Parts: sequence; structure tokens; C-alpha cells
Amino acid sequence: MPEVEKALLILAKDNELVEKIINDLFLRNRYHFEKKGRRTMTDMYFDYKDKSLKKHKIDLRIRSSEGEAPKITLKVLKSVASSHSERVEIERIWSRESFEEIMKELSSHLEEHVLESSANFINGDPENILTSVKFVKIQERKTERNIINAINSRTSELEFEFAIDRTFYRLNSSYKDYGLMELEIESKKTGNYEILDRHVNEIINDHQSKFLLWPHSKLATGLAIEALLSRREIKTGEDFDIDGLLTLSGAKKIDSIMKLDPT
Repeated sequence: MPEVEKALLILAKDNELVEKIINDLFLRNRYHFEKKGRRTMTDMYFDYKDKSLKKHKIDLRIRSSEGEAPKITLKVLKSVASSHSERVEIERIWSRESFEEIMKELSSHLEEHVLESSANFINGDPENILTSVKFVKIQERKTERNIINAINSRTSELEFEFAIDRTFYRLNSSYKDYGLMELEIESKKTGNYEILDRHVNEIINDHQSKFLLWPHSKLATGLAIEALLSRREIKTGEDFDIDGLLTLSGAKKIDSIMKLDPT
């Protein structure tokens, strides 16, 4: 099943308030509220030096979560609508076999980057192995995720996953860590896309000061933050709050950068 999701930038740092807003949405739409707990994830993204993955709307990620084996993920953008994006996602537990599967799939999209040599699997470290075949790390970030599932009260089926994310980017050591709070809503059932749009619009219309529709990925957002920092256009206390979280002012700056360079 393709990954279909929508993201909202959270402009209120109160997790309990955000959970209450989600709970109220569930009650109105007859969903059961199922908390799946919190987890911490570290994500590393890779590309070639010529940025060919970025040009083809492809993400290559290594994710490490507490108490779990690392995973390798390939995401290929399939379509973008005004209210959601749809991506083909392949995610596997890290191994030589999963690495080779992902590289084969990637080569089908990027003929100019067929692997020139075998990967070095001596120590099994994903970052070292990817760099051995000429990938470069373009981003590293840490996310604390609080997951809440929307369960259809009539059928007991999982309909949507609501993830409240607090993400910080590991930038150049000369900068402090900057990040954002985000609500990701992912459809877990085929054909729910119009309902997903309706839920997103309901949240925004009812809580305009606390949520902002955010069409940019965490990867693109982090790269835009780095671009603003390099141009010295970040204003601490205005574009980011005292905790380093993105504000409405900073979001507008990032959005303007993305419109100039949508790739």
C-alpha cells in the first residue's frame, strides 16, 4: 500500500493540548483513541554528490530506534495533491539482502548511478557501507514521536495514525540545534484520502493559531533551515523560540525558500 499522509506544523508546545484536540476530533468522528506510546528515532538521509535523488524526488534513509535493529527505507514520490502526498515506500530491516534490494530498486529509477563496486560489509555499519558506494550523508536528525491510532468504532479497523513529532536537526557544531513540532496523519486504509483531507481541514479551521498546513518534508525543512543559517537569516527568538522550535515567522521564511527552489 502506498504511503498517504498529511503534515501539520504545530505552533503550540503543549502536548496535552494537542492530544485533547486529537481526542475531540476522534469523538466527533466515532474513532477509538488508542495510544501506542512514545519512541525516539534517529534518521540519516543520503544522496549522491550530484543530488540526483533530490532531483528525482527520492528519499534514502537509515532509521535507528531505541531497542530495534536499524532499518533502510526508500521513498519515491508518486503524486502530490493540495492536501496530501502519496509515496511508494520500501522499508526493510538492515541487512546485506535488504541493502541489495534497495539498491536494485534505486537503480531502476537512476540508471546513471548503477553501483560501480560492491559495498564494503566488513563492519556492517549502514553509514559506512553507504558511503563506500559513494553516497554522502545530507541530514541527521532526532525525533521524539508520540503515536495515537484512530480505530473505527464500528469495524475495529485501524483507519489513521496520528504522530506528534518533536524533531531536532543535528547541524554544524557551530550552530545550536533547531527543530520543529509536527503532526503527521497517515491513512492506514485504502480509499480514506477524502476523509484524511476532511480531518486536516477540520483541525486547521478549528485551531488556526495552533496548526499550519505544512507541505514540506522534514528533510526539505531541515535543508532549508541550513540554507537560512548559512545566509545568516535566522533570528533566534523570532524564527525559532527559546527551545529552538520553529515559529510561524520561521515557517514563512522556509516556505518562501521552498517556493523559489521546490526541488
